[in-house]
Amino acid sequence: MFLAFVTTTYRRNIDAILRGSQPQIGLADFNLVLCTEDVTKTKPDPEVYELALKRLGLSANECLAIEDSETSLAAAKSAGIPTLATPGAFTAEQDFSNADWVYPSVAAFIDSGEVQFLS
Repeated sequence: MFLAFVTTTYRRNIDAILRGSQPQIGLADFNLVLCTEDVTKTKPDPEVYELALKRLGLSANECLAIEDSETSLAAAKSAGIPTLATPGAFTAEQDFSNADWVYPSVAAFIDSGEVQFLS
């Protein structure tokens, strides 16, 4: 199983997020980290997701994208990746009808039993 951080924010923002997530999660937990500096187009363009698929050697149907905004959902879906939407306080009113699943959190999605994960 691979874990990738695929975003079109700046690397300095990723670094700040990961510093704030220590010790639960850090850079070493990811097989791949891509950001705006790695692509020429930002989300909703699927370029960053397509690059992730290429670098990981995976097809879209072997992946699950987890997104919290309509723009990011559009990027993942344009790349053909099944997507879980987890709207937050700032994105709750956005349109997530294109998502494969919509849950308030990843934990709620896992607890639902809708998808069986392989380890």
